[in-house]
Amino acid sequence: MDRLFTCREPMESMNKKTAKILLVTMPDVAMSFKRIGDIPNLGLASLAAALPEHEVRILDLHKVFKRVSSRLMQEVQEFQPDIIGFSSMSYQFSTARKLAKILKDYNPNIPIVLGGYHASMTYMNFAEEDSALFDFLVRGEGETPFRSLVNTILSGQNEFSDIASVSHHQKKWVHNPAAKLEDVNVLPLPKRDARVIKDFNLFGKKIDTVETSRGCTLPCNFCSISKMYGPTFRLYSIKRVIEDISSCKAAGTEIIFFVDDNITLDIPRFKELCSEIIRNGLDDIEYITQVSVNGMAKDPELAELMGKAGFNLVFLGIENVSPEQLKEMKKGDIRKATERAIAYCHDNGIAVMGGFIAGLPDDGKKEIKYLFQQARRLGVDHIMVQCVTPYPNTELRENYLKAGLVENIDDFSLYNGYICNVKTKKLSTGQLNRLLNWENIKLYFNPNYIRANRMLQRKDASKWVKRVFINSLEHFPAYFTNKLFLSKHSL
Repeated sequence: MDRLFTCREPMESMNKKTAKILLVTMPDVAMSFKRIGDIPNLGLASLAAALPEHEVRILDLHKVFKRVSSRLMQEVQEFQPDIIGFSSMSYQFSTARKLAKILKDYNPNIPIVLGGYHASMTYMNFAEEDSALFDFLVRGEGETPFRSLVNTILSGQNEFSDIASVSHHQKKWVHNPAAKLEDVNVLPLPKRDARVIKDFNLFGKKIDTVETSRGCTLPCNFCSISKMYGPTFRLYSIKRVIEDISSCKAAGTEIIFFVDDNITLDIPRFKELCSEIIRNGLDDIEYITQVSVNGMAKDPELAELMGKAGFNLVFLGIENVSPEQLKEMKKGDIRKATERAIAYCHDNGIAVMGGFIAGLPDDGKKEIKYLFQQARRLGVDHIMVQCVTPYPNTELRENYLKAGLVENIDDFSLYNGYICNVKTKKLSTGQLNRLLNWENIKLYFNPNYIRANRMLQRKDASKWVKRVFINSLEHFPAYFTNKLFLSKHSL
């Protein structure tokens, strides 16, 4: 192929004060909710805001399904970036490598920086050949490390050993010590207008994302958050959050998804946020967030305030219904608390999407059937059962590897949360996959379940209920292929 742009100077001789920076999300998505909407990447908008003196564009490739590489190269040709930053989850890393190869074939002199969960969780295992694709890794929070890296590159220096949380290559990968965690209250508001693609919507309404806290102190063994931030919980000021919500509203946002790792760790503070949303006249926006069972069950006044503030949907991390399985995941016996949390939400007009995890070591046919039965009994509006996934650098992965239960160790492209990559002591991977898909088919095509689903009772449900039905059909081929909700983009 012909070059789409001429080569720039090597990075060591840039010697510039300002730069054009292109930040890119990968196109891979777990297709479970793709048909009813898209959610924009907040992390890259925060990264862009930390670079006020530079010209930054954000390209959300998960909005592009056909000829992804052509869309990326079109942006590169038009923008002529000096530095390109990729954000990648583990299941997106294979695509990140392919796109980086395309960029390096066109112009090997543009530095490519990889950040996100995969780089942060697996940096110690990065292959030497990956240094031909990625010039740098930024681990953990990127605002300060990436800014320091950009300015060092632009200065023309070739010395990167003093930049905390950055990995670079000098005959072999060198991993600098980790940076201190960000003081979130000195971070500028996300630069959302840097997005090249802007038509993000959920349920047919314009959606954006806001963060009110970072981190989680809970010990759940299947989660990566504590590996990213340690067992910490940092809060943005309520004033700053209200300012951020107000800026979204001014831009026409109708739904806000709070992306906090665990917004219910501090209940008094969450209640104060709800009260301030109401006081500032921001309760005409719909709010969605992920909440913990214990957090929602602790104080009935919280759900009441959430309902008044405009929350009409929460993702409730129930995880399981068996005390033994909950102990395995270090969740504790939260069964009674689960019932209270759901009741509090329903009493205040808040629909509950209940998240469950199956495929634990002692799971057999009886245990999984029981999970689905109990999920129905709880009255959860939308039941979402995922197959336990041994994400890199989690305690759960270590336990499963030691027990010989991980069937797919290296192909992270299948780690989307819905594809079975493990077996149990009683079920093979194939048996586990078929059982989960069959139970989901029985669930999603049950008329009683459909009628009771508050998500399908929304006033605007007619606009997207057909898409939910089509989405449910995905379980039929997945019964045979074990490729549930695999991303359908083409490079």
